[in-house]
Amino acid sequence: MYTAWGANPFQTTLNAEQHRTVILRRANIVREAMANVRGGSTAEMVDAIYDAVKTKGGLFLANINLYPTKLAEAAHVMLPAAHPGEMNLTSMNRERRMRLSERFTDPPGSAKADCLIAAAIDVASLLSDRCSR
Repeated sequence: MYTAWGANPFQTTLNAEQHRTVILRRANIVREAMANVRGGSTAEMVDAIYDAVKTKGGLFLANINLYPTKLAEAAHVMLPAAHPGEMNLTSMNRERRMRLSERFTDPPGSAKADCLIAAAIDVASLLSDRCSR
């Protein structure tokens, strides 16, 4: 699984053109597998994705960002991130200056802070690992 957030690696990665080509090719393997079971059960979709990744070289891609970037073209899942003004934030720049920002508005829809999205993904993976044992 490839998860990208807060950046657009299709534009910011070294050798971005080749990176984009490889990611799109591998993401399309999963996209085709998903299309072949469209209308099937959740279990059939999961099995198709797993098979595409495990045996065919596919890559499942999740994108977490404020707005769709070029990476969204390849993403199978897009998770909406909240803007710094939509969450309480502690940040530090490269000069080690710390900034505390208070939330001043609600995030739209189901958007959440990146750290909360990552924590939810981690908890879900821990639970699934535990349940499969």
